[in-house]
Amino acid sequence: MFLGTKSALIIPKIKFKESYQAFAQESLDTSTIHVAVTETGERTSRVEESKEIELPRTPIKPLEFLFGGGAGALKDAPEPLIILFKDPQDESYIHLFEEILIRIYREKKGGIPDIKKLTLKDEWSKREVERWLDEGKIFVVDVDSEGEINKELLADRLWAIFHGRKGIIIFYTKDEKVFEKYRRLLEEVNWQLQRVAKIVEITPRKLSFKEKKMLTKLILGNIIVKDVAPGIDQDTIFNETSKLYEDKLEKLVNEYYHTLGIIREGENESKDHLRIKAFIVSTLIKELVKRGIKDIGEILERIRTEEPFGTIVPDVIFEDEFYEAETLFEEGFHKIHKTIQKYSGIPGRVKIVVEPITAFIHADDFLKLLKILKKRYPGIDVSFYTMDLRNMELLDLRKYLKELSEFLSSNPNTS
Repeated sequence: MFLGTKSALIIPKIKFKESYQAFAQESLDTSTIHVAVTETGERTSRVEESKEIELPRTPIKPLEFLFGGGAGALKDAPEPLIILFKDPQDESYIHLFEEILIRIYREKKGGIPDIKKLTLKDEWSKREVERWLDEGKIFVVDVDSEGEINKELLADRLWAIFHGRKGIIIFYTKDEKVFEKYRRLLEEVNWQLQRVAKIVEITPRKLSFKEKKMLTKLILGNIIVKDVAPGIDQDTIFNETSKLYEDKLEKLVNEYYHTLGIIREGENESKDHLRIKAFIVSTLIKELVKRGIKDIGEILERIRTEEPFGTIVPDVIFEDEFYEAETLFEEGFHKIHKTIQKYSGIPGRVKIVVEPITAFIHADDFLKLLKILKKRYPGIDVSFYTMDLRNMELLDLRKYLKELSEFLSSNPNTS
């Protein structure tokens, strides 16, 4: 059943290029990843294939696995927050950690926070710090370059940040002795400041080269930058693949939003949300092309974005399916429930799509929800997906959680 009315606009019959899948093949690792094949040898859709995937029976804790037990508190930790971070001597995980922390911050507060590097030796005025905090800065101090710092100076610097009862500061080191020194100093100073902040210790797990690539794929949509050499640190692999991830999604936005105008922009829509929506539309166009539908006028009849349907405005409508892109910005995981609830009493299938990094951070939240989903929302046909940029298709979240769980359980004793 097609939902919506035919556009009154006269649209030129532009034929869609069939090479849109080329986006998925540029600079990608050639390793295979779970492609289903029928008995007749035909490749099946991962979305359809994954419906009967059994959910993992044990909790999925990727943050604790990667960054140690203290990382589990980050999603719910109130501000002010002190993070003492120790990287391995011959590795680097700090940028990956910062990206995850920024994502968690955006889910709590919205905005677009970034990292501000500070040195304890410089004097920080409270007015300047307040401006930085209002801009959403997360502070980082590389204590390996600080030399000797006395307790009074440290207390003065921390109070400049925390006097307004907000703020996050990371103390970063690669040195075990420095780590122990600041562990004691920060605890003493925090007591001196009447325990104004929560202290979280982060000690990343050292992964093998193969594990670093797999981790990157799980966070960045099943892609990896081409020609990664053994011995490259985790941050470099992640940073370079992040560029590839963003480039692929921006190409979709440019194609379907800026150039062809297939996608409508939502009210106050973030760049991240628009990218997910563009990816959803690209998978639907792929489906229509398979059916032999390549004319843009026909495509616009079948794929609707940001159009009212009764009392709601779905992100994307396709036949009897409603697609919702979710970033969780400003509202956190509860936003998932609000999205499901708005479809109460509305016939059709609801498909909620999140970015891989969101699925990674909230893996255990999604696992718990999926286990009770049918009982919690018995009248709503809802399913969850993330983005597979290698195959340019939606990946059933059950399949993703299974792959993530297998990765985490394959090396529980790695340190």
